[in-house]
Amino acid sequence: MLHSCIILIADGILFYVSRATFRREETLTKWNGHAVHVDVSNEEEVIQLINETVSEYGRLDYLFNNAGIAIGGDARDLTLEQWRRVPEVNLYGELYGTIIAYPIMVGQGSGHIVNVSSAAGLFPGPINAPYCTSKHAVIDLSLSLRVEGADLGVNVCVVCPGYVRKNT
Repeated sequence: MLHSCIILIADGILFYVSRATFRREETLTKWNGHAVHVDVSNEEEVIQLINETVSEYGRLDYLFNNAGIAIGGDARDLTLEQWRRVPEVNLYGELYGTIIAYPIMVGQGSGHIVNVSSAAGLFPGPINAPYCTSKHAVIDLSLSLRVEGADLGVNVCVVCPGYVRKNT
């Protein structure tokens, strides 16, 4: 299962997108939010979600990207498929939302993109090379767009949390 989500805010309406089980969907309903299933590693699903949001509400103010899976092990023991799968979710899962939302926000003259990376993207360690590599790429993507978007009214930032214990 992918543990990932995109949160879109357009005109004060909250959209929560997750492939995980919705444990708090009733809370979203109270906030006039909508929960839909989207595989963030599927470019077409992300494009459709963002385009439908903009079509319905006329704008996109915030995009929060959070995508992450890890496949641990010594780099020499990992298959090429494992090396592909991690960045497919961790990097491309955030890249798709970013590259679709960014020009929309530039056209509006405003917007904010928040990408979630990891401290592992800053301080890599052993037995987690695909994860560290993909999270480092998210940091560089965000920092590059931060500079580019500054004069265009689009803020881009990256969050690099440390270890996060999750309840599954």
